Amino acid sequence: IEAMYIDIAIFPIYDENGNIPYAASMFINRRVYRGKKEIAIAQEYIKSHCMDKFDVNKIAKAAHLSKTHLTRLFKKHTGMTMYDYYLSSKIGRLQEKLLDLELSIGQAFNECGLSYNGHFARVFKRKTGLSPSQYREKYAKSSK
Repeated sequence: IEAMYIDIAIFPIYDENGNIPYAASMFINRRVYRGKKEIAIAQEYIKSHCMDKFDVNKIAKAAHLSKTHLTRLFKKHTGMTMYDYYLSSKIGRLQEKLLDLELSIGQAFNECGLSYNGHFARVFKRKTGLSPSQYREKYAKSSK
């Protein structure tokens, strides 16, 4: 069990003098949650399908949860949306490819299923703080 949500009701039991010598407690399970396994399945699905177009319905189906429930749980447990996780996976893959100096930057983008256009280069820079060429340049300097 990962998490359990319980309501507790406490009832006083009075004696003949009006004192409370006992109290009875009742625990009511509202919900038992085992969601971390499903989140791990969703993360693995996203990583292994990062070359595909993002499809939250396929991810939810793989995790055996509804789209809405998975979206909420994913954000709660990872701190990011599924789409941000997907972008991070793509960026991680692109970073690996950019480190291969045998590939041009455009080829590295193609290897990741991306087109080397201004949009994703801006996304890359926003996420990493460096443009793809700056990222490669920084790595090349550190390997010398």
